[in-house]
Amino acid sequence: MNIYSLRPPWPNQAIERKALLRFVELRYRLAVNQPARISARLVPPADVALNDLIELVRDGEREALAYVTEVSSDGLTLGVEAVGVLGILGWRHVLYFAGTAGRSYFTNTPAETLVKTIVATNIGSQAVTSQGRLTNGAVSWFAVEADAGRGPTIASRGCAWRNVLDECVEIAERAQADLAVVQVGNALELRYIPRPSSPEPSHIFSPAFGNVDSYELRRIAHEASLVVAAGQGEASDRQYAIATLAGAPPPLREYVKHATWDGAQLGEEAQAELAQRKPRLEVRWRAAQTVGSRYWRDYRLGDYVRVQIEDYIATHRITAIGVTMTGAREDIEIETTPI
Repeated sequence: MNIYSLRPPWPNQAIERKALLRFVELRYRLAVNQPARISARLVPPADVALNDLIELVRDGEREALAYVTEVSSDGLTLGVEAVGVLGILGWRHVLYFAGTAGRSYFTNTPAETLVKTIVATNIGSQAVTSQGRLTNGAVSWFAVEADAGRGPTIASRGCAWRNVLDECVEIAERAQADLAVVQVGNALELRYIPRPSSPEPSHIFSPAFGNVDSYELRRIAHEASLVVAAGQGEASDRQYAIATLAGAPPPLREYVKHATWDGAQLGEEAQAELAQRKPRLEVRWRAAQTVGSRYWRDYRLGDYVRVQIEDYIATHRITAIGVTMTGAREDIEIETTPI
């Protein structure tokens, strides 16, 4: 593992490596649709400053790119805290008056188009007062990948004043897509990546294979067998949708979800909430790094894997990776979500 400092693209300059940074301790967490979080103790002197970029390089490939938010010193080492470049979306808010069509209010818009329009009009080339934004926010070093109009069509969505990162992640998660910010030449670019509808696991975790250190398997009763998603409106005009668990065991348990969506999406939100509250098996487990099962070589963040523990067999997605490196020791924890 290597850490490099890079010259950032802001205000308007080339992205270039500055120096290799020697470290005595490194901790980081990578997660789907969340900015990376990196913390390192460096050996001085270290050519790194606030707002620089740093990159983590594993086996010759970039594992993470982040911007430095804090630099400290204890007299022996230099401390660096950094946030993944997806976090740049959080530097902006949707600064258009509520109800501004195509800026803070959208109807019948594909999820990808919605995300990319929000970004383009708040940090991209269209983030200017002449387009109706309350302040100029455009920068030359941030681009948006060409829109392909993918994802479900959103019937209506209002987002005035919301944080751009929070808004875009919420839409992407609802649309079953990932967001990424990558370097393209001397600029950073937003990517929208739809998730496969029927993913094939690329790796198996099981105590039988020796790559599960420990586990706990839990059987949980249903928390709700009927969910009402309550939308907009007052009294008898209030929109709602009901989802019922087929073949649910007694007793009947009801739950009201105060929905964040309107119209056709209410039914989807009711079904999603019901899925979270049905009877289920839950497994907590810890991956072991073995000769035949190694992070980065055999699986990475975002991969789909099969988890086989006792009578539990399910496809999971690796949604987070946590790494701690001290001297020659490396501890890796993975977090997965069943799909």
